[in-house]
Amino acid sequence: MVSLIALGGLVVGDVDLGHRISLSPKEGELFAFILTRNGHRVKKARIFSDFWPDRTDGDARQVLNTCICEIRKKLSRFEEKVKIGSLDVTRDEVTFVGEAWVDSVTFSAAVTSFLSKANASVFDELGDLELSRAYDVLSSYKGSFLEGYDTGWISPERTRLEELYLQGNRMCTRLFAKLARIEPAIESARKILEVDQFHEGAHCDLIRLLALNGQRAAALRQYNYYSDILHDELGIEPLKEAAILREKIVTGRLFADFDTELRKVGEALCPSNAVAEA
Repeated sequence: MVSLIALGGLVVGDVDLGHRISLSPKEGELFAFILTRNGHRVKKARIFSDFWPDRTDGDARQVLNTCICEIRKKLSRFEEKVKIGSLDVTRDEVTFVGEAWVDSVTFSAAVTSFLSKANASVFDELGDLELSRAYDVLSSYKGSFLEGYDTGWISPERTRLEELYLQGNRMCTRLFAKLARIEPAIESARKILEVDQFHEGAHCDLIRLLALNGQRAAALRQYNYYSDILHDELGIEPLKEAAILREKIVTGRLFADFDTELRKVGEALCPSNAVAEA
């Protein structure tokens, strides 16, 4: 079975057996394009428009045929060792024939399923085991989709997967807090900020969680960092809710009702990231 790792870069081969297929950047990107399509069947016209929009169909077809020939040649070298699959080509389509595992596809399906359950009526029914599995799936996000590549078709998919990652970690932050598992809740909030340093909801979650975990000084440092990047990078002030939170930490009022404050973790401060709408 062919494996394709697309999160954080691009690696093609059989991960379990340690086989790696050395494709050129354009061959690798084309192979990734095919394997991330539903059913692994792609119209050549779609490839022309996404990969070589400035070329005539004739020129694009010639370049595509060369790439396909090279990919098939490199895949065939592994057929005696591993059933790696191949590309089937017609006049109008390119199809991957064989079993394939793609990390971004697996990641997307798992996180979407988790969020669907968590946002539905079964929210309270999600157990610790299922939450831990979701946390592990989110930990498999090693970086942006096809990091280092910049063809036009990549950007929308990169944005979609990153948003799934942020939403998944926000939900994990909320659910871990609900279970009073503060350490993993803190880690989930930090993961959001590693990708989006302006995510005000995650900043507020992290500030509150650190304080509730007995790390008052760290919570206040986090607030200062949050305030500084908003001021320095965007010229705006923190959310009113964040300023109130800081005051409650300074005065000790945050700890008057521990459970109530813990339930506030993951609350929607605004329809989406506050900075995005500023």
